[in-house]
Amino acid sequence: MVDDRYSVQHGGGKPSNVEIAWADKTKINDQALGVENVQGETKPFTAPQITSLIGLIRSARELYPSIALNHVIGHCDVFGGKFECPGPLFPWEDLEKAGAALGPASFTDEAFELEWGGFFAGEDGKKRVLRLGDFDRANEDGSFSVLRKGKTVASGLSLGPVALLNECLHRIGYTPNRNGREVAEFERWKDKHIGTFGDGTRTALAFFWAHHFYRAKDVKPFWDPLDAKGARRLLGCYRTLTG
Repeated sequence: MVDDRYSVQHGGGKPSNVEIAWADKTKINDQALGVENVQGETKPFTAPQITSLIGLIRSARELYPSIALNHVIGHCDVFGGKFECPGPLFPWEDLEKAGAALGPASFTDEAFELEWGGFFAGEDGKKRVLRLGDFDRANEDGSFSVLRKGKTVASGLSLGPVALLNECLHRIGYTPNRNGREVAEFERWKDKHIGTFGDGTRTALAFFWAHHFYRAKDVKPFWDPLDAKGARRLLGCYRTLTG
């Protein structure tokens, strides 16, 4: 164990200053409290482990009030970390139910039809995805369309769904404004790129999948596009934070 006053290399990546690893913070190893949960690759975590962990998180958040729910994360969330850690057997849902980690606000089916500008609404919407290279286009009548390789994927939308995707990812703590190891300041980046599904968006979404869908009963490939199921959870987490 290491006293909170000291920094150790636990946040992912080889160098101690993994750049802009989480929530626009540099040097993630200097910014985080690390907790090691020991378990084999096929051995479930025990109930006493999780009960102890929840208590530890609650104590840490009381001692350090700046630790918001979206800052309770795994290596899988951190740029330069490990997709597979803490792994598919880690019960994030138990932490969410205990109020010790970020979980999604719920939507009725009818309410979700109105979200994402209507991109995922109706039978056609259930089949749609947002993927690398897609971008929003603002139309003269005030509506939005999504274009992919010069073709219209959806039109008549009330907002740009790609822009919402990037906004949700960034608010939770991921960095869609990344190009390799370089990261642009978000407010400047979004002026030109908020409506584009670029490489940074794809990488940030993969980290979100690793946390929220890499689970024993619900494993989602890390590089999947955004479908209605993922959009529902992503927006739900965003709404938990923003109300």
